[in-house]
Amino acid sequence: MHEVSLISDVIATVTQSAHERQLSKIHKVKLVIGEYTSVMPESLLFAFDLLKKEPFIESSVLEIETSSGNEFYIDYFEGE
Repeated sequence: MHEVSLISDVIATVTQSAHERQLSKIHKVKLVIGEYTSVMPESLLFAFDLLKKEPFIESSVLEIETSSGNEFYIDYFEGE
């Protein structure tokens, strides 16, 4: 299941970016996933819930928007 690896990288990227911006907590992460990527959104949601163990991100939610292409990217994240 490559979704676990993908979401692990997303969490690492968002966490690093949030620390650089001196945020203390992440509330929401939004991804855009193209329908031709072979990525299963349900599996990403499941993996996100499993891997968001640190207090910094543990209460955050993952929002996924699907598109008609082959992209996969972090659209934005919200925090404080």
